Amino acid sequence: MFRTGVVLFYVKEYSNSELAKITKVLSDNLASLDISDTLVSESNSLNIIASSLPVGTIICKDISSNSEITRICLPMFSSHLSMPLKVDECVWFFMYSDRKSNTLNTIENVPCLTIKNYWVSRKIGVKISEDPNFCFFHRDTLINNDSFDRIEKIDQQIKNEKNNSRKKELKQIKSAEIKKIRLPDYSSSEVLENLYKDNVKPELLQDESLIKNRESKESFYFRATPRWYSKSHELSLQGSNNTLINLTVSENNKVLKDRGVIDIVAGRHHIRDYVTDDDSNSVILPDRTVQNFPESFDQVIRKDSYTKVKNITSNKEETLKDFNYYLNLKSQEENKNFENIEKKEGNISLSNDASRVYISESEEFLDDGQFYDTQYLNLHNVLKESGFNRNALSKEIKLDDLEYMKSFSLNNLESVFINPTRPLIDGEFQAEDDKNNPRPTVFIKTNDVRVVARKEYAVHEKETKLLAGSIRLIKEDENFEKYSHLCLENDGQVLVDGSSILLGNFNRELIRQDKDISQSSEMHGKGNSLLIGYDEEISEPLVLGETLKNMISELIQINYAVLDELKKVATELQFHTHPGVTPGPSVTATTLPTTVLKSQNFTDREHTNIGDHYNNLEQSLNKILSRFAKTS
Repeated sequence: MFRTGVVLFYVKEYSNSELAKITKVLSDNLASLDISDTLVSESNSLNIIASSLPVGTIICKDISSNSEITRICLPMFSSHLSMPLKVDECVWFFMYSDRKSNTLNTIENVPCLTIKNYWVSRKIGVKISEDPNFCFFHRDTLINNDSFDRIEKIDQQIKNEKNNSRKKELKQIKSAEIKKIRLPDYSSSEVLENLYKDNVKPELLQDESLIKNRESKESFYFRATPRWYSKSHELSLQGSNNTLINLTVSENNKVLKDRGVIDIVAGRHHIRDYVTDDDSNSVILPDRTVQNFPESFDQVIRKDSYTKVKNITSNKEETLKDFNYYLNLKSQEENKNFENIEKKEGNISLSNDASRVYISESEEFLDDGQFYDTQYLNLHNVLKESGFNRNALSKEIKLDDLEYMKSFSLNNLESVFINPTRPLIDGEFQAEDDKNNPRPTVFIKTNDVRVVARKEYAVHEKETKLLAGSIRLIKEDENFEKYSHLCLENDGQVLVDGSSILLGNFNRELIRQDKDISQSSEMHGKGNSLLIGYDEEISEPLVLGETLKNMISELIQINYAVLDELKKVATELQFHTHPGVTPGPSVTATTLPTTVLKSQNFTDREHTNIGDHYNNLEQSLNKILSRFAKTS
C-alpha cells in the first residue's frame, strides 16, 4: 500500500559534508525514526546507515500515519533511472520486507537491513499545484466552492435585487471584485494543518523560511517552467528546469501521421522572453488589485506562450498554473480574451523553443519556414538543368559510366533562385503535392553549434593510443554526379566535393556596396565576400580570367598593328632615295648605317617570326583560364 510523506532530506552525493548533513537529520529526528527501536548502538548504527545510503535516498515525514514517524526511503528504481524530488515536496513510498524476521544479532551487525521503505515518485498535485519545478502541495486545498462562487453569488444578488440603487451598488462591488487577483505564494494551508495536526509538527507545513532557503541549501533552483501536456500516445520525460524528451508521432507529416518522432528540447518557450509584449501577442489586465500583496499593477498575460508571475514568498518567477483562481476570470468579457491561452503552455513552439533536436522516422520537407527562417534562401542561386533530361542517358548510372559525367556542362544549366520549400531533384524542384516527399529527418536548432572531433591521446608508457578523430558530412547517392561531402580529416585536410560548389552570393556584395547589377563595373577590386588566405597587408583582389584573356588578346592585336607599321617603315627605308641628287666629282657616296641595313631584313623574315610568336601566344591564352573554377 502506498503512503504519503513530506521530504526532509535528499541524498545527492558521496562526500564528507553530505555525510554530516545526513547524520544530523537522522539524529535530530531519532525519536520519531521508524527504525530507532531496532538500533542497538544508536551512534554507531546511525553512522553506518548514513555512510551506506545510496544517492537518491530520502528522509521523509510519514503524514499517512496516526503518529509522527520519520522514515528512511531508498529509491525504488536502480541507478539506471532517477526521478526528480525536492525537499518539502510530497512523495509516494511503500514499505516492503522480504525477510520473515530479524534477530537481534543480525540487526546489530547489519543495521542497513532495518530499512524497508522505498519511494516511487513525487506525488502529483492538481492543476493549481502541479509543477515540474516545485510542487507545493498545500495549494490543492485552495480550490473550493468559495473560491469560484464569489462572482456568481454577486450576479445572483443583482438578479434578485429590486432596489435599483442597491443593484447599482452590487454592480460596483462586482466590478471591484473582478479586478482582484492573487499571486502565488507558499502560505500554509489551514486545512492541511488541521488534517495532519496529530502526526506532523506545524512548522513542517507552514514554515515559509524553509522553502525560501532551499535554493542555496539543496542545490535547487526555482524557475518558471512550462508544463508539457503529454498526449495519450506519448512517452514523455520532463525535467525540473525546462527540459523535455518526448517520444511521439510527427505533427507535420500530413501523409503518414503514424511515424515516430523523438523530440529533445531544452528551454521550451524561452526565446519568447526576448520578444516585446504588445497587443498582438499579449493581453494586459490593467490596474489589478492583488489580494495577498500590498501593491497594484498591470498584469501581462501572453497569448502565444505560457505566463510567468512572481511568487511573493520566494520572490522568484513561477508558471501561472490556474488562470481562473489567480486572475478571477469570471466575467464573459474577460474569458473571451483568454480563450485557449492556457493550452499554449503545453504546446510545441518551433520558433520560441531555445534548443531542439528533432529526430523523425518520416517527415515532410522542413525548409518551409516553420522550423527556421528561410527568407534569405530566396536570395541564393542554384544551378538547375534547362532543356536537358539527365536521366535519359542512363537508368542506372554507375561510377564508371563516363557518359553521365561528360554530359555535365554549364551550357545545360541555368541559374535560378533556390526554392526553400522544395528540394531540387533530377533537375526539377519537387512538386508540392508529391506523395513521396516525407522522408527520415533529423533537425537541429539552437544558437551556437559546436561539433568537435577529439585530438589524439596517447599513454606512451603503455604504447596505447586514442587516434585523432574526424568529421564527415556525407550526402549519399548511387550516382557520383549527385554525391557530395564535406570532410575534416584527422590529418588536418579539408575535403569539399559536389556536383557544383557555390561559395558566396553575389547579391550580398551588391547589397553591401549599395549597387544594382547595372553598376557592377564600379565594383572591381572592392569585393570582400570571399577571402582566401587573407592578410591585411599583402592580400589583393582575385583576377578575372576571361577578362584578363580578353585584355591580353587586345594588347596582342595592338602589337600586330604596330608590327605592320614597322614593316611599312622598314620597306620605305629599304627603297628610299633623294630625287634630284646625282653623284659627281664633288659628291662622295656614303655607306648606309648598319642598323638601316638590318631593318631591310625586318620586311620579311623577322616580321614573319615575330608575327608567328604573337599568334602562338594568342592561341595559348586559354591556358590562363582555370580548368576547375569560376568567380565574379
